[in-house]
Amino acid sequence: MLTPAEKVEVALIPLIALAMLLVAPPPLLEVGKLLLACSGLFLLQGLCRDLWLLVRARRDRNRQEPVAAQCLCLESAVGVLGVLSGISLLGSGFTWSIALGKWGPSLAALAVLTSGFLTKDFVIEWNPWRFRREKDHQNIIVKWRK
Repeated sequence: MLTPAEKVEVALIPLIALAMLLVAPPPLLEVGKLLLACSGLFLLQGLCRDLWLLVRARRDRNRQEPVAAQCLCLESAVGVLGVLSGISLLGSGFTWSIALGKWGPSLAALAVLTSGFLTKDFVIEWNPWRFRREKDHQNIIVKWRK
């Protein structure tokens, strides 16, 4: 069952994708710039969600105490890896470009935002190594070592 905030997020995904039609994309876009833009959108979606959770948590009188764990948000890990990859491609002089077409930015935004919504509740744990679902995991303090 989706929460009201999740319903709003799901409704905004196609609206944002359609709004991308108004943005006139360049005829060709370098792979590094595309990767950087998509990763930035992925992280921006997570930031907006985290800010909402923070506002909601401050109003909640029954909030849970933070728990230390050796894990990292999957959404953050993928987004940061994408940003670093995009910067690396731009810095390396790799200039392969992709023709986006009229629907390219909209389809990319739809794919990125849908992926962000689907991965929002997962964390990567490294001791033991696994992926696990942790709904609204803002109450986790990341520890690198035991």
